[in-house]
Amino acid sequence: GNSPRCVLASVSRQLLRDGETAEKNSTGEEHEATTTQQTQPFLNPSFQKNSNNNSKHQQKQTRTCNHTPNFLLFIFPLRLSSCALSDPHRPRTKAHKRNTATVVAQPGRKQKMKTMKESVWIVVLCALLIMSLSVTVSAVALPTSSATVPATPFIGASFTGAFTFSNPPSATAGFGPFFDIVSPTSGADGNDGISITGATLLGTAVTIKSVVLTAACVNHPLAIDNTHTPFQVCGPVGSTLYTLVLPFGSVVPDQVPVTATVSFAQSPLIDLNGNFRIYYRAGFNFANDELDNPCCDPSIFEFSSTNPTTWNAASVNPTVATVTHDATAKFPQGINYPQTDIVTITVASGQTLSTITVSEVLPLNVVYLSCTAAFSTGFTVLTQPTANQLVTSSARTVTFRYNNLSGTGVGIGVTIRYYVPYLDTSSQLILTSTASTRTLSFTGTYTYAWTPTDVRDPQVTFPSTTYPATTSTVQTFVTRKSIDTAASSLQVNSPVGITVVVDVGDYWAFDNLFIYDVIGDGLRFDNSFTPTLQVAQHGATASSSFVPANFLVNTVNAADGSQKIDFQVSNQLTSSSFVTAPTVYGGCHPVAAPTTNCAFGRPAT
Repeated sequence: GNSPRCVLASVSRQLLRDGETAEKNSTGEEHEATTTQQTQPFLNPSFQKNSNNNSKHQQKQTRTCNHTPNFLLFIFPLRLSSCALSDPHRPRTKAHKRNTATVVAQPGRKQKMKTMKESVWIVVLCALLIMSLSVTVSAVALPTSSATVPATPFIGASFTGAFTFSNPPSATAGFGPFFDIVSPTSGADGNDGISITGATLLGTAVTIKSVVLTAACVNHPLAIDNTHTPFQVCGPVGSTLYTLVLPFGSVVPDQVPVTATVSFAQSPLIDLNGNFRIYYRAGFNFANDELDNPCCDPSIFEFSSTNPTTWNAASVNPTVATVTHDATAKFPQGINYPQTDIVTITVASGQTLSTITVSEVLPLNVVYLSCTAAFSTGFTVLTQPTANQLVTSSARTVTFRYNNLSGTGVGIGVTIRYYVPYLDTSSQLILTSTASTRTLSFTGTYTYAWTPTDVRDPQVTFPSTTYPATTSTVQTFVTRKSIDTAASSLQVNSPVGITVVVDVGDYWAFDNLFIYDVIGDGLRFDNSFTPTLQVAQHGATASSSFVPANFLVNTVNAADGSQKIDFQVSNQLTSSSFVTAPTVYGGCHPVAAPTTNCAFGRPAT
């Protein structure tokens, strides 16, 4: 075949043939050669061959080889063969001492020159063999896997995992790629686990072979060793081995990693927080060449252990409910910019919580406004800070409860409203001109009671658990940008309107104001269009078109294709005779000094 080892074996056979020269003694008499031509495959550890001559010594000779690794057999048969020819009926005389590529008697000059030439060829061929073998031994395929599996799927719900197959650059091509995934199908009680229902790769269904793991080791459905015996997989008992046959003939080292999407199904009786483990590995069924030749090239695995618990692993902890919260990423300071903190409860479909209690802890330096229903009613507020007042360290928690809450997989919850005032509880500035931003952190805990569907499992009173924190940032002003044309309707040379808004904090005033807008690659400023400026301040509005001196369209950046436009806002206010030019005042900052007594609904933009 095309195996490198088969090629080397062929070379070795030829060397043996070339070494079959007649011996000569010092008087020039010829003696019968002590080697016979090898016609059987050199990789065979033993073979028998009948002599073709008609002499009285015609009989069967046996070539017996030890089990030295193949690469030793290739290197040494030329001088010190690990194989010896034996003839049980032939007398072992001095003239018939076994030597492979040398002679016992003193050769003549002509024969000595011939032997020297053969020795040179032997040395050269040995070097070539060693070089070839070094490549064969060091370069192999290295199947490698990674996976992303949801850590806390809802109890009883199906989910998907992404399993990625790669072959690193240091390896050679591998043939017949597959995944082994062991999933805990029996679960905690024998019939309440996680199973695989299907898999796709690039939209194509992947063939899956499955074997239930028992107390005894089971045969791998694909991979076999060099004796044509299936490799073994041993435990965990009750789990199922799923072998995914990827729809590729091979995976080469410089190939982009391929990812299969695997679909999992949970039993509706699965245990809560069972810490189930999914084990996985990658492999090549045909190993390092495309031939089905396990004798010389058996299947290879990322992990050779028969015990799946030593492979890669992903943990799955089914949950019955989750709590999250979402606060505005960044916003301006002041009563004209009230913000929301939305707390969401999601219960697994088909499950019912007899009660769930949530406590949301607000950050300091905010004024609490209210707690209202976000998606549904039916909750009760147990504790909350005093409305329209700064929260304190001892009174900043909003606690609410739902009773008999049935899950649909869709979130329900509450909306908490607040804003950041001018001064904190110590009458100190919350923001300053040198500290113009501050991060606010929201935390919380929840607890619930739940009766499992599986009557074998006891009722669960879930302990108080902290859900992930979220943060928000308050600033003296915030810039935001929008595009008035949907991406789906964009066409070449069609107009696109861009609006840049600066929301001015209630207690701040700005002059020397510039806006630097950057439009990305694929968009260009329309030189036929004149930008406009609109200002809202203290309930009044004004607009004007930019004069050419107050905006600059820069050349396109050759590196990334972007284009920057500079707007001198304060200069434009002066050019348009704006009433407070060149300054813009926040909603609670009159022309005199800022004040906390300002009318709601009059932000400055």
